[in-house]
Amino acid sequence: LANIRESQAILHVVRCFEDPDIIHVTEGGNKPAPIDPVHDAEIIETELLLADLDSITKRLERIAKVARSNKDLRPEFDAEEALKKHIEDGNPVATFPGRNDEILQPTLREMQFLTDKKVIFVANVGEADAAADNDAVKALRGHAAKTGAQVVRICAKMEQDLAGLSDAERADFLSSYGVKESSLDQIVKSSYSILGLASFLTAGK
Repeated sequence: LANIRESQAILHVVRCFEDPDIIHVTEGGNKPAPIDPVHDAEIIETELLLADLDSITKRLERIAKVARSNKDLRPEFDAEEALKKHIEDGNPVATFPGRNDEILQPTLREMQFLTDKKVIFVANVGEADAAADNDAVKALRGHAAKTGAQVVRICAKMEQDLAGLSDAERADFLSSYGVKESSLDQIVKSSYSILGLASFLTAGK
């Protein structure tokens, strides 16, 4: 979690393919676990929410006594209590109505809440679904839309096969799957987009 806290965005890889030879992380017993990307995503999101709740709770406990005797700190304390209630209700920090209030900005910068970060869901599909969304990816897109997160469809097996190919061979390989660009290129573009990044080349054509 410490590594995630220091990042600017979260790339969340979610399984969206069926394969009886690859055990699902939640699988137990003799019955294969169903592929449910939304459930998988919610498990991680809950972990991040609980970590944020723990952080804001400890902060409030630390400043409560000072806030009672210092009127200047009271507005900040009240705002943070409202944020805590928002998280307790199962909502990410990024959707808090008072998220952009000036009084909360120092707290947000200091705490680096996990659920306040930009998110890209990476839907890992099989080769048969490399060119179009399957039902699992569609479900994940619906889940992502609730918080405005982006979704990129990736076929990890295909990306593995692309490694080491020349530009011409890559183009032919992607074309054989009906895909215009590699999943990695799509992830880079999405990352640049959500973080407001741009590259400037200072040499060459």
